[in-house]
Amino acid sequence: MNGLRIPWRNTSNWPNWTCPTTNKGVTVILAPTNNAQSYTYRHPQELPQVLEQYLEAAFLYTQRQDLISGPSRSLQDNMLLDLRIDALLDGLRVSPNPSAQIVMQALEEPSPELLFLTCILTLESKNTPRLKQLLALAETDSDLQKGLLDAFSWVPLSFTQPLIPHLLAFNSTFFRQVGLHLYRQHQIHADTEFERAITQQEPSMLACALQAVGEIGMLDLLPHCLALLNHERADIRFMAARSCAMLGERERSLAYLRQIALEPGSLSSPLTKSALALLAAFMPLPEAHLFLSSLASQNPDRRLLIHMAGELGDPASVPALLRLMQDKTLSRLAAHAFCIITGLDLVENDLEQAPPEDLTGGPNDDPDDDAVDSDPDEDLPWPNQQQVVAWWTNHGSAFKAGSRYLAGKEATQHNCLAVLEHGCQAQRRAAALQLKAISPSSPLFLLDAPAWRQAARLKALIASV
Repeated sequence: MNGLRIPWRNTSNWPNWTCPTTNKGVTVILAPTNNAQSYTYRHPQELPQVLEQYLEAAFLYTQRQDLISGPSRSLQDNMLLDLRIDALLDGLRVSPNPSAQIVMQALEEPSPELLFLTCILTLESKNTPRLKQLLALAETDSDLQKGLLDAFSWVPLSFTQPLIPHLLAFNSTFFRQVGLHLYRQHQIHADTEFERAITQQEPSMLACALQAVGEIGMLDLLPHCLALLNHERADIRFMAARSCAMLGERERSLAYLRQIALEPGSLSSPLTKSALALLAAFMPLPEAHLFLSSLASQNPDRRLLIHMAGELGDPASVPALLRLMQDKTLSRLAAHAFCIITGLDLVENDLEQAPPEDLTGGPNDDPDDDAVDSDPDEDLPWPNQQQVVAWWTNHGSAFKAGSRYLAGKEATQHNCLAVLEHGCQAQRRAAALQLKAISPSSPLFLLDAPAWRQAARLKALIASV
């Protein structure tokens, strides 16, 4: 029999959710496999027409990942996309029992986006057996875990909160991580659970706990984070330094983050860009400029320097950014950093221009061209360097060197909240870190949360200032 076999766990003590009758065409078999039990599914003969809606929503989910990690879009863009996804989910919700058939596609041809949508429908229908299947499937494939965790984030806490104690009670590391992920996403101070997790030996649990402790602002657990700065694994040391910095400890944490960025060969490390963003947010400006000089003296990737200059927000970097706009390989990125500091919108102010005619690099339609790397700046406009220089000549006197600026204003609490509401995604990332630097005990503003949850939290934050 063709079918997908996945581990089965004894979860009889989970909440007593009702389970709809299995749809016709789907065979469920419980059979022993290596002294364990597993479910085997047979793909239905015909997939429902509603699958078209499902696949469109899956495509929009991948767009959402690009939007969240990208530089240019706003909360309003995020809201429109999230509402489109949810509207397509509405079509699936009102269809007669669609998820039992659709889940077969996700189980036989699993992908993060399919698991995201299937898990949302499963959580909302409170179908415990199917949820077990999806959790077990993601547990065995790290690539699928992102989709499942995003689904748990998407669904309101009223659906998922009853599951948290059961998830945390399992021997499965991944199941417990899902429980901690829910605490992090809804920014719940579960001190006992996080203290237990942060003192375990499992690296993935440590990383998960460290991320949440720093972002939620659990100051009482700072000593545990400091102790993990000496952990044998570099990724755990990094997460410990990140948490310590977010919790207000700046001496040891920033020293370690500087070490990451200055180590030989560190430029190829995925941790380096994250370390630089943290240093830009939490390091005092005089120290940050000295650090940038040290970084530049080692002939690093200039892209990283440009990123950090924009996130640092000091107008003292503007002359260098204006010069770099003449380099076609760095022009868009330098202009983007300039706009993060000044708040200038090149498109709105008609300060963009067409790409250079001799531009090369990135994939194209030529089958004989071996270039396959994507253009890292493809979403950024090309600046008209001379006109941008003229704009700075007219407006630069409004900016004071030696101060942090974000989107044209000093990075105060009030202005950072305005950036979270109206700024582009790169500015919003910087604003979230600046707010965390101002108030270490306050939760980090999560830019990957559903847009309506972001809007609700933003409204509450603005009202409290």
